[in-house]
Amino acid sequence: MEPEPYKAFCDDSSGAKSGKILLLSALVHTVPAWSRFTEDWEKALREKPSIRHFHMRNARAFEGEFAGWKAIDRDLKIIALTEVILKHEPHFVSCWLSAESHDATIRQVAPSDLRHAFSLAFQAIIQTVAEYQLYRGISTPADFVFDDQGDIGNEALLWYPAIKAAVPPEVRALMGATPVFRNDEEVLPLQAADLVAWHKRRGKEIPGLDVEIAASQRVDDLAGVEREIPHDALVEMAAKMSKVPNVDLFHEGPSFYKKLKWAIRHGRSEI
Repeated sequence: MEPEPYKAFCDDSSGAKSGKILLLSALVHTVPAWSRFTEDWEKALREKPSIRHFHMRNARAFEGEFAGWKAIDRDLKIIALTEVILKHEPHFVSCWLSAESHDATIRQVAPSDLRHAFSLAFQAIIQTVAEYQLYRGISTPADFVFDDQGDIGNEALLWYPAIKAAVPPEVRALMGATPVFRNDEEVLPLQAADLVAWHKRRGKEIPGLDVEIAASQRVDDLAGVEREIPHDALVEMAAKMSKVPNVDLFHEGPSFYKKLKWAIRHGRSEI
């Protein structure tokens, strides 16, 4: 019997304060399980008061689909959606770093293609999911679906072959096809990843008792693993990056991806 294929749906959450955290959370499960999950999530969205799609930031701010809602109705909807996640028991993987620390270290020396903190978090979560699957004894790779990130996501995506080549063979074997970026209003498991990412990030920025995370508290019952990229690691990475020959020549100006996009748009054969 063939082992079931896996998919990892991943979204990001970042705070608005100084010293804010950028956190990516991936929810990992088999493809058949995601099909069943999608049916239940869609049903929970339709239950009155209904919404067409879910974004935690809008829910907390009473914007978008939640404009004009009462707090109790908003919280009950979050609880209902959280229960759908718990019912299907995906495993979660979260990777996070201080955006402030990143900007003070990596951003100072990185080429323009790797200047955004998302690029580093993207690399970290792909590798960490594969390592976690190996730890769990899973024998099939997980294909990634990320929430659409625009140019930032496409810049990070260009490095996927290098990311895959750099890890040990047993980890590489569990890294799936080239990741894709999709609209979270159309791909429902991405909305669940959004909920989990917001909850995990909020819990790190405001540790202890926080009424804002009460409705999603059961997210913490999920099995999974978290990985921090600490300041010391960022300092070490920046030091190594600064020693790459001529790296400073690629620090300013548009990224390679943006140059390539411009060339295609203008019918140029070179960038």
